[in-house]
Amino acid sequence: MCEWEQFARLDYVVHTGPMKDLSFSFRRANYRTGLPETTAKDQDQTSLYQLYLRSLVTT
Repeated sequence: MCEWEQFARLDYVVHTGPMKDLSFSFRRANYRTGLPETTAKDQDQTSLYQLYLRSLVTT
């Protein structure tokens, strides 16, 4: 019996144009357990984040 966890993340940022500084983050996580005495269950998570960072200070 074994237990394992895996996590992956892929990020992308737009560098030019009207959508400059728009970024996306795709995240995927897996958790598996084969231990019968644990209360934890197998889990899969997939998330997509969209961020737009804007400076509040102008120079």
